[in-house]
Amino acid sequence: SISSLPSPTLFGGGNPFLMYLCLTVLLQHRDYIMRNRMDYNELAMHFDKMVRKHNVNRVLNQARQMYAIYLKQQVHKTGDVT
Repeated sequence: SISSLPSPTLFGGGNPFLMYLCLTVLLQHRDYIMRNRMDYNELAMHFDKMVRKHNVNRVLNQARQMYAIYLKQQVHKTGDVT
């Protein structure tokens, strides 16, 4: 649950948006990863092949949406995002 995530200063080593970028890329490839039952090495090779082939606008838009939800939850929880 997003509401149980740590504050932005702690989450993702102080850069929580980067966590959402990574999560977005994994989610966008989830079906392929699961269908092929990829292990760590296969995942690494798959994403190595995908360098510079991602739809940047799609990745950024999805990551921004999830990040915005996270920040709203943090404001609701603490009254502050810092």
